[in-house]
Amino acid sequence: MSEFIIESALLTHGLKSITNEQLKKIWDRSWTIAWLEEGRIIVGEMERFCEFRKRAAGYKRINYFNFDKLIDQGESGALTASGTMRVCEEKGIPLVVTCGIGGLVRGQEVRQCNDLWALSQSSVSMVATTFKDMFDFYYTVQCAKMAGISVCASLENIRSGYLFDRADREDNEIEMSESKLCVYDKFPVRMILTGRTLYLNPIPIEKRIGDQGILETAVAYGKEQERSGKYFHPCVNAKIDELTKGRSSEIQLESLVENIRLAQKL
Repeated sequence: MSEFIIESALLTHGLKSITNEQLKKIWDRSWTIAWLEEGRIIVGEMERFCEFRKRAAGYKRINYFNFDKLIDQGESGALTASGTMRVCEEKGIPLVVTCGIGGLVRGQEVRQCNDLWALSQSSVSMVATTFKDMFDFYYTVQCAKMAGISVCASLENIRSGYLFDRADREDNEIEMSESKLCVYDKFPVRMILTGRTLYLNPIPIEKRIGDQGILETAVAYGKEQERSGKYFHPCVNAKIDELTKGRSSEIQLESLVENIRLAQKL
C-alpha cells in the first residue's frame, strides 16, 4: 500500500452539516490530513484536525501555487487537493486523496485549473471523485491527457457530473459520441500506483442529487458571494447542503471515505 495524505479544504469548509463528532466516529486513526497553522505544515490525525476545524471558518484555502507565499506570511489555512500535493512532495509521499476537484469549461486551458496544472507539473498522483458539476467532464479529460496526465476511471458508467448527473438527456447522441472520444483508462485488475495519474472514483449515478435546479441556484449564489470576496466553491457547497437538508455533505463524506479506501489498494 502506498502512503497518502488527505486534503483538508473539503473537511474544513465544504461539509456544512457534518459535525466533528461525526468525523471522529467514522475516521480511521491511520488516515492523515494536512493543513497549515501559522505557516507550519501539520500532517495529523482527525482528533487534532477537529481542533483546527473549530476555529477555521475564516481561514484561507491554500493551493499548489500560493503555498510558499502563505507559509512565508505565517498563514493558517486549509489545503486544497493541489496544496496537499506540495506537502506530499516535501515529505516524499506519492499520493493525495480528495473528493471533487477543479476542471475546465470549453475554451479553457489546464493552466486555469490549479488541480490539473499541479498534476501536470508534479510527480504526485491523485485519487479524486471527479470534476465538480460546473465543469465539462469530457473536455477536461481530453485537456488533462494532452498535458501529460494519465486519467483512470473506476466505473463503467462514468459521465458528466459530481453531486448531480450532468449528462445532457436532450442531447444524448452528442453525449455518447463524446464519451467514445474521451479516452480514459479503466482501472487495471491489479492496482498499481503510477506517477502523474488522476484516479477517478465517481459517485454512483443512483446516489446523485436529481434536482438540477438546486445546482443552478447554488452556482448563482456562489458567484454572488464570490463578488463580495468569498470563496466560490465553499459557498456553492453550503447552498447545496442547505437545499438538500444536509444530504450533499453526507454524499461527499461517503465519497471521500471510498476514495481513501481506494488509495489503500494502490
